[in-house]
Amino acid sequence: MGESNNKKTGYSSITRVFLFLVVFLLVLIFQISVSDYRNKEVLSPILRRSEQMDCISDLLALIEDEGHFLASFRWDYGDISELVVRRKSFLTDSKPLVDHMIAFQDELTESEYVLSEAAVTVYGTFTGYLTQITEYLLTNNTAAAREVYYEKASGCRTYLAKYTRSLLEEFIGESGRLYTELSEEDQVITKLQNVLLVLMILSGCLLVHDLVRTINALLVFTRAAEAIGGGNLDYPDVAVVGSGEIQNLTTVFNGMKNSMKSTVHVLEEKNRMEAELHRRETEALELESLLEREQLQQLRSQINPHFLFNTLNMVVYSAGQEGAEKTKRLLGALSNLFRYSLASNDFLAPLSQEIRIVNEFYLLYHERFGDRIILKWHVDRDIDVTETLVPSFILQPLVENCFKHGLTPLEQGGCVTISVRSDGGQIMFRVEDNGAGMGADTLDYIRERMKNRSASGNHLGLYNVDARLRLSGNGSLSVRSEMGKGTVVEFTVAEKEREYDDVQDCDC
Repeated sequence: MGESNNKKTGYSSITRVFLFLVVFLLVLIFQISVSDYRNKEVLSPILRRSEQMDCISDLLALIEDEGHFLASFRWDYGDISELVVRRKSFLTDSKPLVDHMIAFQDELTESEYVLSEAAVTVYGTFTGYLTQITEYLLTNNTAAAREVYYEKASGCRTYLAKYTRSLLEEFIGESGRLYTELSEEDQVITKLQNVLLVLMILSGCLLVHDLVRTINALLVFTRAAEAIGGGNLDYPDVAVVGSGEIQNLTTVFNGMKNSMKSTVHVLEEKNRMEAELHRRETEALELESLLEREQLQQLRSQINPHFLFNTLNMVVYSAGQEGAEKTKRLLGALSNLFRYSLASNDFLAPLSQEIRIVNEFYLLYHERFGDRIILKWHVDRDIDVTETLVPSFILQPLVENCFKHGLTPLEQGGCVTISVRSDGGQIMFRVEDNGAGMGADTLDYIRERMKNRSASGNHLGLYNVDARLRLSGNGSLSVRSEMGKGTVVEFTVAEKEREYDDVQDCDC
């Protein structure tokens, strides 16, 4: 029961660290505030009073010194220039002190203010008398200067010294009282600062203690994790003494390590079993590859009877219209087509052969339909057609579709444009005609058949080319068409250079 209560009332390491940090920061802020209060409310007033006291004392000393000088001055034969210089020096030294005394009058007590105001007033009168004395002496009117001094200036200086001395005595007495009060307050503040310093040290030590203990625990976990990550699953269980969450973390970590060890043993056994399965799957994949190659060849062979039938019709028609020479040329083109389609079972052929076989096919169609059918090529200059390999018999079925379904139904015929360009390791093909085109329903139907890999019905060449691209891993083609505006077929194959050991040229 007691242990349960301890767990409920205890704090986690994170909570303890947070609390100690908060206490430390609060005490630090309070300590700074107390120090700032001490500077502003205790030390600063004492320093200002001391500065003001020095100002009054210096002014009194100047007044006394000036009085001694004037009392000992010989008016009949004295050095007038010395008196003038002395007057200027007195005004230069005393004027800032009087201005400073006026500036701090707001901080004085009532009696201090009265004495200060009297001293300032008498000071103005006294300096006026000194100016008159100097002017009389400069005009050699010694008698008038002496009369002003003895009848006016001397008594005025006496009153100025009296008021200044009384102000200094009053200021000293008031400063002593204020210093006593501020000293008592400073002692209280000093004790409070000592208490705050002790709290800061205590909370800081507790904060550091919990941080060090937590960091040490994390270092132990880190070493264990590095060992386990390096494959040492036999690493001994971690034993860390700490707060409740550290103990929970230790239990979870050790359980996870032991569970991982068991799982690895199970996986090793599973890997041994999968190795045998992989070997058998590899054999199955090789067999599947052979089957796909056979399927690809069958797809190619579906084109030949259909194409041969149409071509023979054109040859018969041409033979009835012309002499044997033209028939010979047409039969030669047919022979080349036939030879290229049956010459090899290789998947790839040079692009130059594809271009040549399309031109041979165009020759046969052009002979029948004349200028109603036009074929144009646009091949990038940076493509080496003799060294670039593409899937064999990939363009002719698409061109045949353009002629058969796009151009021949139109009385005026049209043009087929084949564009070949290179783009970042890919060869981009575009076969476009400006023929009859297809409506949206027909286009959707064709796309659905291509998606389902249908290889029967109309547009046989289109489906075969798409199926061959899929089986050879070169992707699939896309078809766009609009009624009355023509059809565009695009596809992309990986750019591959010719390897003479694997690709056989067809001498056609």
